[in-house]
Amino acid sequence: MADINFTRKIYHASLFKNSHFLFNARKKSFLGLFKKTSLSNEASSFP
Repeated sequence: MADINFTRKIYHASLFKNSHFLFNARKKSFLGLFKKTSLSNEASSFP
């Protein structure tokens, strides 16, 4: 019984870490995309 609980804890911890990592990666890529679009918009606004 204790073994099952222990493995479950490890499993949930790894799941949480992976989801957190994915979230950070997505946020970074989104920010990069946003900066790119805002820079291109500024460049196109100049005559």
